[in-house]
Amino acid sequence: MSKVRVTVATLPDAAEAARARSRLDQAGIKSYLAGDTAVRAHLHPPPDAAAFEIQVDALDAAEALQILDDLFESSTPSPAPRELIQQAHDEERPPSTRTLNAKRAFRAAIIGLLCPPVVVYASWLLLKVVCSHEELEARPRRLAWIAALLNVSIYVAGILLLLSPLLNPYANETNPLLFARPRQITGIWVRDDGSGEMKLWHTGKIQYREFVEPKCEFSGTWGLGDFALIFNVRRLSTPGHAFEQGRSYMWRVDHFDENEIVLHDAFGRWRYVRKRAER
Repeated sequence: MSKVRVTVATLPDAAEAARARSRLDQAGIKSYLAGDTAVRAHLHPPPDAAAFEIQVDALDAAEALQILDDLFESSTPSPAPRELIQQAHDEERPPSTRTLNAKRAFRAAIIGLLCPPVVVYASWLLLKVVCSHEELEARPRRLAWIAALLNVSIYVAGILLLLSPLLNPYANETNPLLFARPRQITGIWVRDDGSGEMKLWHTGKIQYREFVEPKCEFSGTWGLGDFALIFNVRRLSTPGHAFEQGRSYMWRVDHFDENEIVLHDAFGRWRYVRKRAER
C-alpha cells in the first residue's frame, strides 16, 4: 500500500521551512516538500519559492503537528485539519478481520451461484461478521448484506427443489402445452344435449363444466395430440368423473371440424357443437 501524505505546515519563508524540516528529521520523522518545490530541493527549499508545504506520512502527522507547534509557538504554520489527518490515518490502517470476512463472504456467495456447496462457507463467514464487534465500514457492510441475500435465495431455491415432489406430486404429468392448439377448434363448445360446456383458448387454457349429475367443473390447460384432446386439471372447482387436481387426461377425438367435435372415453361419447369462436 502506498503511503498517504498530509500537509502539516505551509510556510512563506525558506529559512522557516528548512528549520521545520530539520526539527522533524531530528525527531525521526521523514518530511517532504509538496509540488514543484519538492522536485527542486531535497532538504533546503529554494529561496525564491512563494510558499512551502511540508508533508509527512499520515501516521506521523499528529506527532509532527505537535513538534511544529512547539517549534514555532505561533499560528504561522498552517496545520492540516485534524479530520483530514484522521481520514488519512484510517486509509493507511489495514482492514479489520471483520471487513476481510465481509469481502470474502461476498465473493463466496457469488461463486455459490455456480457451485451451491460454497454457500456453506459463505454462511460461516457471514456468521463471523455478525458475531464480530469490530467496526465495519459502509462498503463492506453493503457487501455483507448482498452476500446474505444471495445465500438466502440459494437456500430457498434448494428447499423448494427438495419439497417440489410434495408440493406437486404430479410434476411428471404430460404437459398439454407441448402439443398443437389449432385455432379451428378454439372457442366455446356446448354438448348437443345442453348438458355441458367447454371453452378452449388458443393460449392453451381450458374451462370445462357439466350441468347435470355428476356435476363437474375444472380449469387447466389443453393441447391436441394424435386424435386426442389432452388436458391437465389445474384447478378442480367441482369434483366429478374421478378427476384429480394436477393430473393430465386424454379424450379420444373421433371427429372435429369448425362446427363440431366428437369426443369419447371409456365411459361415454359426446358431441359438441360450436357456440362461439375465439376472437
